Amino acid sequence: PASADPDATRATEVRPGHGTVALPIGAIGPAPEPTAAPERRRRRAWPRLLVALLVLLLAAGAGALWWFQVGPGATVPAPDVVGRSEDQAVAAIKDAELVPVVARTHHDTVPEGQVISTDPRAGDQVRKGGEVNISVSEGILTLEVPEVAGKSQADAQAALDKAGLPLGEVREEYHDTVAKGTVISSSPGAGEVVPHTTAVDLVVSAGRQPVDLPDVTGSTRDEAAAALEGAGLTVGDVTEQFSDSVPAGTVISQAPTAGSAQLYRGDAVALVVSKGPELFAVPDVVGQQVREARSALEGAGFTVEVHEVLGGFFGTVRAQDPAAGTMLPRGGLVKLTVV
Repeated sequence: PASADPDATRATEVRPGHGTVALPIGAIGPAPEPTAAPERRRRRAWPRLLVALLVLLLAAGAGALWWFQVGPGATVPAPDVVGRSEDQAVAAIKDAELVPVVARTHHDTVPEGQVISTDPRAGDQVRKGGEVNISVSEGILTLEVPEVAGKSQADAQAALDKAGLPLGEVREEYHDTVAKGTVISSSPGAGEVVPHTTAVDLVVSAGRQPVDLPDVTGSTRDEAAAALEGAGLTVGDVTEQFSDSVPAGTVISQAPTAGSAQLYRGDAVALVVSKGPELFAVPDVVGQQVREARSALEGAGFTVEVHEVLGGFFGTVRAQDPAAGTMLPRGGLVKLTVV
C-alpha cells in the first residue's frame, strides 16, 4: 500500500534452491523519485577523476622524458670538428653517437685533409644516430696551363678562360719572326700545373722592330758593316766596281739609301765598294814618231807629256815613262822623250 514504510522489508521468493532473501519493500515495483543521492555520488567521483588525470599526466611525462632522453627522440649537440683532420672529425662524431657523412671539395685556403664545415653546425642539436655532413678540403684546385704561344691575344684569352685560369700582365716585345699581335710565350709556361688563382702573363709580339738606317757611304767596308750591325741590320750583297774618284775599299753607294725607306731589325743593306780606278797597260811607243805615239797613248786613255831633246829634230820617241806594260788608271800621265 502507499502508506507502507519504505524501510520495511518482506520476504520474496527467488529461484528454486536459493531460499528466500529480505529486500526493502520499496525495491519492488516502480522506482522511487530521484533524491539527493546522485549529487553525493558525483561529488565522490571528482577525486577519482582527478587522480586518474594526474596518473595519465605523470605517465605522459615519463614517456616524453624517456623519448627525449634515451628513446628515439633523444638529441645531442653536433661536435665542433672544423679545422680538424678527417680522421679526428669522424671519430668525434661517432663518439657523439652520430653518423658522419664525408664529402670532399677543393678549397683555396683550408689545407688538404682538414674539415671546412659541418651541417648541422657545431652545437646544433641532432637526434642520436642522426647524420652530420662534413666537408673535407682537397686543397686548392690546380689546373694545367694551356698552350697559347702562336695564338692571337684574343684566342689566348679564350683558351685561358676555358682552362679556368685568369689572364695576368700582357707585355709587348718586338720580334723578328713572330707576327704582330701573336703570343710569343706565357708565364707559367704551357703544361705547368698551377693553383687555379694563378694569373698567366703573356708576351705578345709587337712585330719587327723599326730601326734607323745609317749612311755608310764613304766608309770603309769594315766600318760600314760595323755601323749596320750596330743598328740591328745586316750586310747584304756586296759588289765591287771601279771608281776614278772613290778610293779602293770605300763604300761608293748603299741600297736602300739612308732616309729612303723604313727598315726593321734584321733587314739587309746592299753595298757597292770601290775597287779604285780601273788600270790599263801603257802601250810601247818607243821608236815611234811623236805624233803616232801621242795618238796611241791618248787613244788608250792616257795623257801625254812630251820632252824634246835638242829640239826634237828627228821627232822620234827615244824613251817613255812609265815603261811599256805599266798599269795606270785612265787619264794617267805618260812622259815621252823625243829626239
